Amino acid sequence: MNLKDPLPQTLQGTVSAHFGDGDNIQIALAGDLSPEGTFGETWLVASTDQVMVAPRPSGDGHPDGTLPSAPAPEGSPNHLFPLGVRTFPTKTLRRVQGEPLIGGFRLVAEVDGRREVLLYYSGYLKERFAEAAWALGKLAEEGKFTSTLKEEALRCSRCGRWLPEKGGICPACVSKRKVLRRMMEYLRPHLWTAGSLAAASATGTLISIAYPQLVRYLIDGALEGAGLSSRRLQALVFIVLGMALIQVGQLAVAFWTAKVAPHLSYRVVGDIRAALFYRLAILSLNFYDRQQVGAIMSRVGNDTSTLQQFLCDGLPMLLNESLTLVGISLALFLMNWQLTLLILIPAPFIVLGAIFLWKYLHRLFYVWYIRWSSLSAFLNEALTGIRVIKAFAQEPRTLTRFDERNEAVVDIGIRSESMWGRLFAVMNAITSSGTLLVWLVGGSMVIFHAEGMTVGILVAFTGYLGMFYGPMRWFSNIYNWMNRAFAGGERIFEFIDSRPEVYSPPEAKRLPRIRGEVAFEAVEFGYDPSKPVLHDVSFQVAPGEMIGLVGRSGAGKSTVVKLLCRFYDPQRGRVLVDGVPLTEVDLRDLRGQVGLVPQEPLLFAGTIAENIAFAKPEASAEEIMEAARAANAHDFILAKPNGYDTLLTEGGTGLSVGEKQRISIARAILRSPRLLILDEATSSVDTETERQIQEAIDRLVSERTTFAIAHRLSTLRGATRLIVLEDGKIKEMGTHDELMAMPEGIFRKLVTLQAEASKVIEVGV
Repeated sequence: MNLKDPLPQTLQGTVSAHFGDGDNIQIALAGDLSPEGTFGETWLVASTDQVMVAPRPSGDGHPDGTLPSAPAPEGSPNHLFPLGVRTFPTKTLRRVQGEPLIGGFRLVAEVDGRREVLLYYSGYLKERFAEAAWALGKLAEEGKFTSTLKEEALRCSRCGRWLPEKGGICPACVSKRKVLRRMMEYLRPHLWTAGSLAAASATGTLISIAYPQLVRYLIDGALEGAGLSSRRLQALVFIVLGMALIQVGQLAVAFWTAKVAPHLSYRVVGDIRAALFYRLAILSLNFYDRQQVGAIMSRVGNDTSTLQQFLCDGLPMLLNESLTLVGISLALFLMNWQLTLLILIPAPFIVLGAIFLWKYLHRLFYVWYIRWSSLSAFLNEALTGIRVIKAFAQEPRTLTRFDERNEAVVDIGIRSESMWGRLFAVMNAITSSGTLLVWLVGGSMVIFHAEGMTVGILVAFTGYLGMFYGPMRWFSNIYNWMNRAFAGGERIFEFIDSRPEVYSPPEAKRLPRIRGEVAFEAVEFGYDPSKPVLHDVSFQVAPGEMIGLVGRSGAGKSTVVKLLCRFYDPQRGRVLVDGVPLTEVDLRDLRGQVGLVPQEPLLFAGTIAENIAFAKPEASAEEIMEAARAANAHDFILAKPNGYDTLLTEGGTGLSVGEKQRISIARAILRSPRLLILDEATSSVDTETERQIQEAIDRLVSERTTFAIAHRLSTLRGATRLIVLEDGKIKEMGTHDELMAMPEGIFRKLVTLQAEASKVIEVGV
């Protein structure tokens, strides 16, 4: 990652005064926030010898272009001085890291034992400053510069706007033509259906064009003239029969369209929805860390519904009205080209107005979808946490937050629909002016018998005129649907184009049967790279060992097992299984041999048997029951009304925590994994249930590599080794007895504190 940005002209004199020619500068980055949280630029410049923090000059400095130095007075708060430059010897820096604040971050360090705030920056820069913090630490410790992270774009390379996420897609620069082309690609499997719909539209257009001509012949050939005539009566009958046949044809076309269009639209949108869900299923957990469930549901539900409306109603209408417009235009020119030119006068104004409003309306609809996603996410969060909201009497605050989001949706909806309504009204007024011109000019031609104009031709012409302006009016409606559909399509394809987990890269190494050897080599990782959770974690595990992970909450225990499952990749260092880095292992081979018993077991809607067999759907009934017996779950399952066929709702409502946990253990036993992960499997159960679960775990860990995180440290006595983590670093490692033998050891203190807490609880009971 490049950590050197061009220095502003007004700062170069100050940098030259401290760093000379600047050849030894390794880091030059600007924070974009002031200590007060407003936008302001402060530069961090570092070499192997010294570090300088300097605000960007506003023109008031020394005559030589340098800024005055303003070191922080001893004991004073670590505020950035408005015009001050601070410098520190690089080797005096320790524990350089980014700290999250409200609305931004700050870079802090220990300088000669005192805490120093270096600068402030926004979330868009957190990855660069996380890398800068790590590189500064290496400069201070080793005297050399190292940068290993790959830089991802923060801004769009085309328009310069901030991206919604690092290296993501710029919504403003998504090609509407490309979105339409992507949508049309989903029509390929349904070409015959789409072709029949197009043929029906063309047939309907030809039939509708014939109707005004019959009206013309009816007036000029059958109705005009004096006296009675059998030929006129015969012509009248044939013309009316022709009109009836046209109506029958239009009815047949309407029936066929009503049958085919929904089939086509639902199939296409179903394929798009499936592609979206398939992509969601293979996206990494990093993606879900950045998204809210409600926002994702909005794209799967609301955005695909908008596409469906366009494909079901808008696209057939677009095809039909386009063909009608072309056919009517030809008929009008053949009838009277002078009048046709008159009615085309309003057309350029309609086209120019549509082009002018296209981008504006599209932007409004995109904002509407963003605000609707925010509202959906809030609803999901509020309904999921309704018990907590009521427990803390936060209903008024929750309602206020809902009103803010709801009002934002209402406001943007009113603006977009109002703009579209005004456009539709203006188009109606413009087209009406064309009708008035035809009656005025055409009527004059009939009166003066000019250009062979007759009453029948004028009536037919006005009939065609209504058919001509009709599509132009409907184009505004179609235009509205297209804007909504394209905005929704962009959001859907943004998810579909997100980078998935690489399950089987071409160079992936297959591990059909893992032996269970695990190694962490200098692993550093943070869910937010600006605040690492693990620091230089290294250990090795032999096949068949049981490793207990111990430490206070937030020490990094669960993070270790998440890296082992490769839910995340470390920012630095490697995790290896059987000597192969996880980044090079076929992901299905790895996860197919990992068994996870989480702290909060997740059960799906379905029977108990289906939940046990979730990881092995082909398991027989005997295998399922054997796994349940091994997990001490068989007896309580048989006590249920329908035994193994008892239906569970989502989350396993109706089961106790201990029962859910034993079903989760049975699921892991049935899979027979080579790597077993127990994440505080007995933390939320009573003593008797814990005993039953522990018995099941003892059977499960036999002859397989196990990582166990336990709430009750006494349950880890049987572990081969214990790894004690504190602040993301390994502080102690050894057997239970070895760690207890350390008088001042962290593990011994934790066991003592837990024992004393248990005594207090017993006294209270």
